[in-house]
Amino acid sequence: MKIFLESALKTIDYLQEVPDETINKIVFSMTFAKFDKGAKIFSVDETSRMMQIIQNGMVEVYTTMDNGVEFVIERLYRGSVINHRSFISEDKIDVNARCQMPVTLFYILWDKMKKITDECPIL
Repeated sequence: MKIFLESALKTIDYLQEVPDETINKIVFSMTFAKFDKGAKIFSVDETSRMMQIIQNGMVEVYTTMDNGVEFVIERLYRGSVINHRSFISEDKIDVNARCQMPVTLFYILWDKMKKITDECPIL
């Protein structure tokens, strides 16, 4: 599992030059979670407080049009990193995400990530 999480983290542009020691700290600070089909991962206007990596399942990222119709922006699968940009800047989320099947993922909260990155001279 460690190698899976490391490789997913290394796909994030701002973590590509980070030392392996820091990546290991991030990996071992991640928490495991399970979601049922239809569960919301996040919704519009929430503040991004965590970054997730999908281990199994499928997550749909979507928006709701003015006429109430949902438009799927993308489908994310194993190894996909969710919210890595809005997470690092603590922005409001402008889309929704829900599980299209049972999903397992790993996540790290901003407070834990901040503590780790404060110790890394590159970030």
